[in-house]
Parts: sequence; C-alpha cells; structure tokens
Amino acid sequence: MKLGVIVQARLDSSRLPQKALLPLGGEPLLLRVLEALRFIPADAYILACPEDSYDTFKALADRSGFAIIAGPKEDVLGRFIRALRAFHLDYCIRATADNPFVFVDSAWLSAQETVALEADYGTITSMPYGSGVEIIRAEALIRADHETRSAFDREHVCPYLYNNPDRFYLHRPLAPHIWREPQVRLTVDTREDYERALRLYEALAANNDELEDSNPRQPLQSHHDAFRLPPQSPQLQDGRASITHQPRSGESCLPPQSQGGQLGNCSLQLPLCYQGEWILKTWHRLEGF
Repeated sequence: MKLGVIVQARLDSSRLPQKALLPLGGEPLLLRVLEALRFIPADAYILACPEDSYDTFKALADRSGFAIIAGPKEDVLGRFIRALRAFHLDYCIRATADNPFVFVDSAWLSAQETVALEADYGTITSMPYGSGVEIIRAEALIRADHETRSAFDREHVCPYLYNNPDRFYLHRPLAPHIWREPQVRLTVDTREDYERALRLYEALAANNDELEDSNPRQPLQSHHDAFRLPPQSPQLQDGRASITHQPRSGESCLPPQSQGGQLGNCSLQLPLCYQGEWILKTWHRLEGF
C-alpha cells in the first residue's frame, strides 16, 4: 500500500494575488505548508500545480523534498490523477497551499483510519477552517475522473465522491473536542487572513522551542479513542458502507487487531507547532477568546 501527500497550489488568486509567495516567518507561505506536511509519513510528496506556476514553484518544491507535477490550471482533478499514476499511489492525502496551520496530528490519524477501513474518502469534520485534509483512495478518484462531467468537480477534486454517497464508502468522523472548533479560521485567503497568520506563526515559533523542553512531544495515536463506528450503516451494492461517524469516548473505529491500519502503528513525535490542540490554544490566546 503506497500513500502519497499531494498539495495543490497556484500563483494566481483574485482575493490575495500570489499568496503562495507571501512571506511567513521569513519564507514563502507555500514552503511553510510543505514543511508541515513533510512530518506526515508517506511514500511520496508531490506538489501539483498549473503549468504557468511550475518554474516559480520548482525551487520551493526541491527545498522541501517534494516532487512537482504540472497540469491544466482549471482541471485540478486531472493534476491529481497524473500524480497518482506517476507514483503508483493507492491512497493520497489531499492538502492545499493556503493552509499553513494544517493539523498534522489529525491528518495522520485520518489517514490511518481511512486506510484501515479501506474507505474511498476520509476527512474529519467540524475542524477549524483550513486545518484539515482529505484522504482519497486512488481507484475512487480515477473513477470520479472518468465519470464526472462537471467543471466544479474537476476544480475541487473531491465533490464527486462525497456528493455520491451511494457509490463510495465515505469515512467522515466528527472531530474530537480538542479539535472541534469550526468557527475558527486558519486558512489564508484574504489580506485579513494573512495578517492573522503572521501573528499566529510568530507566536507559535516564539514559544515552540521553550515549551518543547518542558512538554514532550506526544504520540499521535493518543487520540485514536476519539472515533467509533456506528453499529449499523447503509450498504452499497458491493457490500461496503457509506457512513458519517460520530464520536464516543473510549472507542476507536479501528478494529483491535489493526490499530494503526495498513500504515503501521506509527508513534510520531511532533513539534508543538504542528499539533492541533496547541495551535488552537495559541490562536485563542492571540484572539482573546
């Protein structure tokens, strides 16, 4: 089983032009996104961009240990299909270049959950806007590429999957309380978002080294008990279930014999600045909530 991280990025943005290159902690915002995602264990790390962004992004991808693949500007789904086939991936983690505060811990747990269940699509719901990722089975995305005729589906990659729950096995657990703050906005899409991101990044960077000395990095599987499978769910024609999961403390959605799933029972040690709970604590302190 091969897992890849695929990040979509572009240069042009109507609300915040060339935001991928705006400085965040002295480096381009895109580089900060790639740095965070490199903490996710994967077989391949790929930046998927339009042809007109390739030359600009190539050096940043190289610095971050990402391969880079270019494709049509409006057909982001097509870019993902190129990446899946080029690296022979079975699953991919989809992330976007405007989310420098992605929760790496939740992304890794979501990947393990989705792969262990052999689901077609996985994501954790009710997270802060800009903190999450999507986990996609390659076969399902290739099917979407063949079947959809919608420009919207091609631009946004995953809608064909989650808008057809009768055709695909969806794994969408509700976030545990430590991450369940959908009212919080962490993405960078406007000038206001960017200014907030500057403050948050500075605060995280300033406190991280000092706190790491007294607060050891926590293994990611510590939050597995946030999820559970419902006892019953509707069946697809092939016998699999398409379900939206609800949390119950003390139960995991992973079977006892396969904790960690096909990705292995990997206990990652993450810097605090990539852990969702600490990012949220820092955000609340800055925003006065």
